[in-house]
Amino acid sequence: MKSVLPNISQFLTNLIDSLEVRTAGFRIPVCKSKLMQIGDISKHGHKHNDVFPCSCGNAYSNKTSDFLAVAGFSTSSHKKELRQRCLKQLDKMVMLSIEFYLALCGLSVHWPLKGETRFIKAGSDLRCGKVSQDVRERVAAGMGRAEVNRWFCTQSVEGLTLRKQEHHWVTASKIRSVDGRCKDFLKATS
Repeated sequence: MKSVLPNISQFLTNLIDSLEVRTAGFRIPVCKSKLMQIGDISKHGHKHNDVFPCSCGNAYSNKTSDFLAVAGFSTSSHKKELRQRCLKQLDKMVMLSIEFYLALCGLSVHWPLKGETRFIKAGSDLRCGKVSQDVRERVAAGMGRAEVNRWFCTQSVEGLTLRKQEHHWVTASKIRSVDGRCKDFLKATS
């Protein structure tokens, strides 16, 4: 009797929730994000896509660190790769200051502060946890993305302190800092 191969799309759809996978402890990490636009990879001219999942979860990258941990991105070489690859990618895909800041937090990196060299640094900013909690509370209270961003840029103690303490540019390119993003946002929405 000839064996029949399973329907691959059905297999992938059911794989993560299957009893066999859960029992075996086998997991495939998946990063979903409305901010991440991969596009048509056949038009990249390469056999691979250079887009890496630098923001996972909601607009505030609430699942990025979980994804990276499950995917095994924990060594210093992995973190260096994330700093190099994700900065430009985030600049293209994340629109608001708070989203950019929390995306960096999710990657466990931070924008350089005054007194540090002008390179993206390993390790999350010390304010990440407090800002993330404040954002969750505001979203739960019904604030929209623009309202949360305005609060972060104009009222949040952590946001205002960060804007004063960070370098306004990094050596990587002309990627805007959180302060630069806040200024652009406030100018555009005033």
